[in-house]
Amino acid sequence: MSPKYSVTAANRKNWDDLLELFGRSGAYWGCWCMYWRFSSKEFNQTKSDNHKISLQVLVDQQDYVPGMLAYKDQRPVGWIGFGPRSKLERLNRSRVISKFDEQEVLSVICFFIHKKHRNAGVATSLLNRTIDYAKRNNFPAIEAYPINLEAEVDIDPTHAFMGITSLFSKFGFEEVSKTKSTAGGRQRVVMRLNLS
Repeated sequence: MSPKYSVTAANRKNWDDLLELFGRSGAYWGCWCMYWRFSSKEFNQTKSDNHKISLQVLVDQQDYVPGMLAYKDQRPVGWIGFGPRSKLERLNRSRVISKFDEQEVLSVICFFIHKKHRNAGVATSLLNRTIDYAKRNNFPAIEAYPINLEAEVDIDPTHAFMGITSLFSKFGFEEVSKTKSTAGGRQRVVMRLNLS
């Protein structure tokens, strides 16, 4: 949708770009996009450096793509993290974001946009390419867990790290259920785009 950003799958060749984007803090709170990938216990018992190593192991795998990077002028400006829901331990076991059904969906779990490029179409470009990836890899659907917000307003990015409903609505995602999860006082919902 937005030609000013190029988007590519995370891999060992662009690991340094991911490091540059996430910075020393590892995106949000030293998470390194592992919050939903680990069980709650495992995440809480490990430190930021372990999260970083775990993400690098995923990125290094030839047969697994944990996310994509967006670039502008050959600099990394955004990230989208995703994976098959069954491989996302905390999400798969979550009591606050319950499974809608047993389909093996591709779950969008994280956006991290460089602060100078927020509200500029980076997330749109990332989601567009993620949909293409899901289609090419025969996922029946993509699922997301955004906060219920229908406009791109200036909010704390840590509250919107899983996206906002208006972004997913643009691509035809529909709300399939409410959740017990909130961020910044706003409820998360489960949205799905069926691909089959």
